[in-house]
Amino acid sequence: PGGGTYWYYFADDSEQRAETFEGLCELAGHVPLACHHFVRVTLRKPTTCSYCNNFIFGLRRQAHQCAICRTPAHTKCYMNVPARCTGVRMSRDDERDAMIRRVFDQFDTNGNGALSFDELTTGVGMSDAEATEFLARYASGAAHMTYAEFHRMALDVFVASFHQFDRNGDNHITIGEMKSGFRDLGMHVTTTDLLTTFDALDVDDDGVVTLDEYIAGCFVSVALRDNKERS
Repeated sequence: PGGGTYWYYFADDSEQRAETFEGLCELAGHVPLACHHFVRVTLRKPTTCSYCNNFIFGLRRQAHQCAICRTPAHTKCYMNVPARCTGVRMSRDDERDAMIRRVFDQFDTNGNGALSFDELTTGVGMSDAEATEFLARYASGAAHMTYAEFHRMALDVFVASFHQFDRNGDNHITIGEMKSGFRDLGMHVTTTDLLTTFDALDVDDDGVVTLDEYIAGCFVSVALRDNKERS
């Protein structure tokens, strides 16, 4: 809704508006429309902002990108990008897998498609012993972890943990869902601790914790705890 009153349709650099969603569909020829779904990302190559056309500088989580059509923008600009998403909305499973991939790419600092011992220790923050145990458990004892192994581990370890909080299965945790999740797990968490935990995980400050934020924020503690439980 535009200002809570109108629905807007953009085509061929022109703008039309309708008072109802049905009217919008009429303007669009009954083609389903979707707004951009921007998420915080790390860009691996020189990229220009789709709003201001300037280069996006930075090394880590320096931009926002539409998860549907991949439109990039500065974090300061993405709210101004016209709602003209031309992509096809992802299924929840595809969105989940895209989030897992984003975390893997974040950890894979040299971009070679595998997580090495050095990346787990220097980048992720594991100790030497923890990295050795982790690779032995999840990478069949190899010196590195492939994306396929990381994806399988994420599904087995993190998704189940994440959905203890994500009650409606939309791949996002609200502050209310986190509070309910802690309560159902029998954990008494003070309001201060709840807000501190939520704010630490909600890296882009958009009011929800996404699966990739959860994996990145809890990676060491959750992965190692699961490893000990299975040992």
